[in-house]
Amino acid sequence: MTKKSEIENFWDFVGRFEDYIGSGIAKEHEPFVFAKIDSDQTQTAAAGTPDSAFLEYKELSDREKNCEWQRCCENMRDCRLCGLSSTRRSVVPGTAARKFDLLVIGDCPSAQEDFSGRNGGEAFGYLGKWLNSIGAAVGENAAYTSVLKCRPGSLAETDAREVEMCRPYLERQTAVASPKVILATGTLFLRRFLNSEEPLPAVRGRLFEYRSVPVIVTYDPQTVLERPELRRPVWEDLKSVRRLLDNRLGNG
Repeated sequence: MTKKSEIENFWDFVGRFEDYIGSGIAKEHEPFVFAKIDSDQTQTAAAGTPDSAFLEYKELSDREKNCEWQRCCENMRDCRLCGLSSTRRSVVPGTAARKFDLLVIGDCPSAQEDFSGRNGGEAFGYLGKWLNSIGAAVGENAAYTSVLKCRPGSLAETDAREVEMCRPYLERQTAVASPKVILATGTLFLRRFLNSEEPLPAVRGRLFEYRSVPVIVTYDPQTVLERPELRRPVWEDLKSVRRLLDNRLGNG
């Protein structure tokens, strides 16, 4: 409880400081309250129950999961299944974790990630700050990957076939990680794996399910960097993630 209180106080301070910088007035905000998700009951369910492979990986130790994750990544390196293989610089398979409590799923690699072949850059660093605010970190208790492993020309022009060709990679990574919670940033996972065509603002804050794992959907970090007004709803979504983790890890 102390940890949550410290986080809430920190973000309340940040909000008032931003108001002061922008207007010269430190406004009073409603106090932050952690999302009231007291069970794993979902408002919207999708993608059915775990398959046998998912249940098999769930029994592995975190060390064994890490090894399996690395095998997944190696299998992607020379992928030629779709047209993105002719325009990419690199396949960006994702980042493993020491402990797979949380799996974060983005849309696709950034230009910098496409160049380097690994996760990084401003938006990824910003995501790191999000996760740190709820006691998580990529590489520690959170893994990261994306729906597409190669960078497309634009998400708006992404062909459904490209996502389908990448689907087995993400499904295997999700099975290997068998996380307690999934945080999906952006719209590709929402559209292609949760089968929702609703606009993201209408569904964020709702609890989805994928392979019996609770899923929170929120804005992608790059969009929030460009639109600071989205930081508050993202923080509400992150609090939901923290509450779900606590429930499923027995810390609640």
